[in-house]
Amino acid sequence: MAADPTSTVAATGLLQNAADLKAFQRRLRHDGAAGAIQGAYLHGAQRHTPLGDIHGRHNLIAADLRDLAVFDGQRLAQDAAHAGATGASRQQMAWRAEISATHAGTSTLGPASGRELRFRALSVHLLTRGRVYREWQLRDHLAIANQLGLELHAIAHEMAAAERPVPRFLPDFGEIRHGLGQKPPPAEGIDVDGADDIARDIVRQLN
Repeated sequence: MAADPTSTVAATGLLQNAADLKAFQRRLRHDGAAGAIQGAYLHGAQRHTPLGDIHGRHNLIAADLRDLAVFDGQRLAQDAAHAGATGASRQQMAWRAEISATHAGTSTLGPASGRELRFRALSVHLLTRGRVYREWQLRDHLAIANQLGLELHAIAHEMAAAERPVPRFLPDFGEIRHGLGQKPPPAEGIDVDGADDIARDIVRQLN
C-alpha cells in the first residue's frame, strides 16, 4: 500500500493515513508543536525507547518538549511514512527521517555544545481509530555521540546504570486496554508495498 498523498491531520487531529503521520512529525519538529500529541495519542499511550519507556500522554508531551529543547531547530530530510492495516479499527504505521538540529540543551549526552548534528530516527506506531496507543522510537545515538566527540564506553556504562522510574498516569476509562500487551508490532502489518527496507527491518528486529 503506497502512502496516501492527502493529509487530514490539520483538520481532525487524528492520524488516519501515512500522510497524516508525516505531516504530524513535521509539525512537531519544525514548529515545536508538542501539543499536537493531545489529539493524536490516547491518554494511556506508551512509548518504548532504548533509554527507557514513557507512559501516559502528558509524559509524552513533556518528553518531546525536552527533546525539542535539547535538539533545537529540528529539520527533516528524506522523511517518509508508511501504513498497513492490522484490523478493522487498528492500524500500524512506520516513519523514518534524517534529522538536522543544534545541540542546545543538557541530556544524557552531556551539556549543550552548540554543535550542528545530523542523525537518523525511526518510529513504529500502533493506532486505533486514528490515535496512537503504543509506539517504538529509535534514534542513531552512536552518530550523535560521535559528532559530539564523546567517549562511547563511558556513555554506554552511564546509560546502563541509570535508574529510570516508570511515571504514573491516571487512565481514562476505556483507553487503558489499548495499551495492554507486551508483544512488538506484527511484522506483517508493515510489510506492504511501498514500505522501505528500514521500516521492514526494524519490525523484524522487534519480533
